[in-house]
Amino acid sequence: MLSTLFLWVGVMNAQNNNTYTMYMWNKIQYNPAYAGSKERMVLDAHYRHQWHNLEGAPKTVTLNMHTPFFNDKCGAGLSLMLDQIGLTQSIAVTVPYSYRIQLGGNNILSFGLQARFENTRFKWDEATPIEQVDDLVNFSDEQNNNLNFGAGIWYNTRTFYAGISMPQFLQNSEFTNSAKTLGAANPYRPIYFMTGKAFQLSKNLVLKPAVLVSYIPNAPLDFDINANFLFMNKVWLGASYRWDDSVDFLAQYLINNQLSMGLAIDFTTSELRRYNDGSYEVMLEYLFKQKGEQLENLRFF
Repeated sequence: MLSTLFLWVGVMNAQNNNTYTMYMWNKIQYNPAYAGSKERMVLDAHYRHQWHNLEGAPKTVTLNMHTPFFNDKCGAGLSLMLDQIGLTQSIAVTVPYSYRIQLGGNNILSFGLQARFENTRFKWDEATPIEQVDDLVNFSDEQNNNLNFGAGIWYNTRTFYAGISMPQFLQNSEFTNSAKTLGAANPYRPIYFMTGKAFQLSKNLVLKPAVLVSYIPNAPLDFDINANFLFMNKVWLGASYRWDDSVDFLAQYLINNQLSMGLAIDFTTSELRRYNDGSYEVMLEYLFKQKGEQLENLRFF
């Protein structure tokens, strides 16, 4: 019927939620309780092109901002995401909020809530049908608006973090009316657990392993294992393994204590490796400072 349709159905079932190789530098997308955890206002941008050279493969642009307020007792932010998968385009706006409890020293426990508005559009007018007449398909544009809510818990020290979250409470329908034959509801409500720790191996070398686990009821457990090395407080180099999906290589350069940029390249290990040239991801982060303040301590998380 449609050359891109089969890819879209497969992607929507296999990748209901966005994948980020540099999740350790994009935690606000997974857990609203992370808002404000960098103790300063943070602005970051991410672009991911998954399965390069595969027609209709996912492309995602994300802009995040979050900051502490009320004497660092609370955190809030704003996230904008544009996602393109085949003929499907989604625009999402997420507002996270966190309540932060000081446990002494650098130990902080946070509780977070978020609201997410999403507009999903299926652009039938850009399809190239084999059959010009198909009663199951309405070739006018389909779009739908959804509102969802999520929550999370976050704990961090200067060298350790752990968090658990459920970003989607509601089983919203993705499309309406004629497109319902392609999947009327969103049965996926993932639970994320992530943790990481920084080990000072020497004056100029830090090891930072991290793990991200995704649990969806009635689906196999999915997880990413990552290890990054920090050299001379300037360059992060590391590798990740995403279970039954890819082997990834990452790099981040700390231009100064405020500005950093990163790159990740994924090499697909699943059957999809026959049809694509891997994936890549780029990021840019800026950490604001208060007037007259000197940012001298490197923030691992």
